[in-house]
Amino acid sequence: RDLMAGPTLESLFNAGHIIWPTQPSDITLRYIVSFLALLAYIPIGLYLIFLRSCMLIALLFVILITPPSFTFPPFIMRLLLPLFGFFVTAKNYVPSTSTTIIACNHCTTFDVFPFMKLFNFDVLIDKGFFESSFLATQFKKIVGAIPLIRKPNEKDRATDREAILSQLSRDHRPLLFFPEGWDTSGKAGLLQYQKYLFSLGFKIVPVALEVHVPVLPLVPGMLGTSVLKEVLWLFFYPCTMWTLTFHD
Repeated sequence: RDLMAGPTLESLFNAGHIIWPTQPSDITLRYIVSFLALLAYIPIGLYLIFLRSCMLIALLFVILITPPSFTFPPFIMRLLLPLFGFFVTAKNYVPSTSTTIIACNHCTTFDVFPFMKLFNFDVLIDKGFFESSFLATQFKKIVGAIPLIRKPNEKDRATDREAILSQLSRDHRPLLFFPEGWDTSGKAGLLQYQKYLFSLGFKIVPVALEVHVPVLPLVPGMLGTSVLKEVLWLFFYPCTMWTLTFHD
């Protein structure tokens, strides 16, 4: 019965950014050392928030003053990512010579950015998020973004399908999407997929994404939070380690 029960909600999602013991056996010497390291690290983390926030403000200023047609050269973003704490390891990655759809599990608000270390791509994002603010619409200057309606009717689905096929035919770049639609812990299981993108006739490359904060008892993603809070936590971490495993 236990084998058929599947993962629990507690294991599927992170309820907070700090890992707290849930039972006495969790309070090990390793956990005590890591928690003391976190307490000692707090002043450094606050300084990193200030420093990286200044860098982000400068980047946003450049984005705002550039024309709508401008896109950041990919090499600039690859240089900036380590400064914001992104460190990426890719396994089994082989550059594709044909248009592919990259299907990846979803763990944090920032899962798009590790892929920028590897190749140029377009990405499907929630239309509600894309239209939520002026700054969100500027995301297209960093990476090609195709807004997708989260709960489409048949007419919306046909419109989305036409936009996706048009973009793939025009740019011939990989299309990245997160079929789960929500952030999970990335450890216990997957949410139900959005399936219709698998019927577009392009090669699908599954990618398993793993992400963690080294040494400190912290997790990099949380369910039900805001973009601002996630940015501040991201800037607080000394670094965030991403592993992308391609299953071609």
